[in-house]
Amino acid sequence: MNGTLSKSALVLATIFLLGSVLAVPVVSAEGAQAPIWNEGDSWAMGKSVDLDQEFADQLNGLELVLENAPNATVNEFNVQALASAWILFKVADVTTSEYNLQGQFAAKFAGEAHISVTMDMSKPGTYDWYAIPTEPRTVAVDLTVDSAMVVDATVILQKDTAAVKSIQVDMMASALVEVYLTNIPEMTTSEGMTTIVYHDYHVKLTFDFHMTIHIAFDPSLDIFQFPINVGEEWDVNSNVTLTGTVGGFLDINGLPAEAEEEFFQNEVLQDANITSFPIDFAKIIKSDDPPISNGEIGPVTGEINAHMSCVSSETVTLPLHGLVTIYKILVNDSSNAIYYSDDTHFLTSIEASSSDLVITVLPFELPLSDQMMQMDEVAPNTAEQQINEVSDYRSTIAGEVDGESSPFASFMLLAMILAAVLVIAIVLAFLLIRKK
Repeated sequence: MNGTLSKSALVLATIFLLGSVLAVPVVSAEGAQAPIWNEGDSWAMGKSVDLDQEFADQLNGLELVLENAPNATVNEFNVQALASAWILFKVADVTTSEYNLQGQFAAKFAGEAHISVTMDMSKPGTYDWYAIPTEPRTVAVDLTVDSAMVVDATVILQKDTAAVKSIQVDMMASALVEVYLTNIPEMTTSEGMTTIVYHDYHVKLTFDFHMTIHIAFDPSLDIFQFPINVGEEWDVNSNVTLTGTVGGFLDINGLPAEAEEEFFQNEVLQDANITSFPIDFAKIIKSDDPPISNGEIGPVTGEINAHMSCVSSETVTLPLHGLVTIYKILVNDSSNAIYYSDDTHFLTSIEASSSDLVITVLPFELPLSDQMMQMDEVAPNTAEQQINEVSDYRSTIAGEVDGESSPFASFMLLAMILAAVLVIAIVLAFLLIRKK
């Protein structure tokens, strides 16, 4: 599957992954030292966004366009969407030389749209093209989207330096989307006569994706290179070996015959000799460099080279810790940053510019603000509860409740497939990152 990814996004994703699992203080007035953790220590971040409120202006504008259409009456315009993401870290074990850090990430998107408009439309039948009568007809769209992703990670760190020795990542993503379309017109012309017919569609899709990645660093990846202070800059370098597996499927029922035929004209599907649903991701996710074939990733080796700089510090009040000092570290001199505190012994937030998180193969630009990309500190028990809820939600989507499999199949945009590829690309960024 092909697509161009921003290099800065790859750099950012890699450092955020490592920075997120490195629960270390960064700077104090005397220069930060490697942390001392105890088994059971935990930290968390999270955020929930009411998207229909965030995009209220755009939705109101769309509704106004429909209301102002000639001879049109908007019967219903109801759009709701909620997105959330949560991160939780726990110190699972402490030995004389290593820390075992367990990380969990969970994200969900749930949305629905119900739009109905009555307007003057061509009357069904066959007519001279210049004399087509009209009549009031109601066009309706009813869409529901349920999607979720859950990631479990195990990170082994050197106790004296907090340098990363290895990372194990297990990821599962599922989506279920259903759309009803009512009174969709089809017009054909032959020998000067025009035929108008109307169709109703009910399209469903199931999307399931899973991936396991193991990453080993030699030497251990020492991101923070203690002690450090505001104004310091340093380079991060390591050799990395990556192995893993990838799989899943996409199944769609109810597509119009022409749409399904066009879907399978995709070059990636044709190369894999796939001509019908369901689509097995293990057959279409292929690469020679790095090697990915039949669901197996690697083994591959490469280098990580990144530039870090601690640019500032400030004193703020956090809900769980009161007055603390936090320090801002830039990745590759970009506007993307990670924030740590000596007082909390962990990161307090992460921030990514939405312009650096674009898949350029998409035919549209996602209207995400930088504020929407920032996650803030939350209580660990809150994050744990939310993560468990998202995990159960994903299992329900995938039909895994009580160990039962489900024959769900629903409609979904190609962007869902691209999102899966993005996850793979982010992990494989360990092999591609170069200092700007």
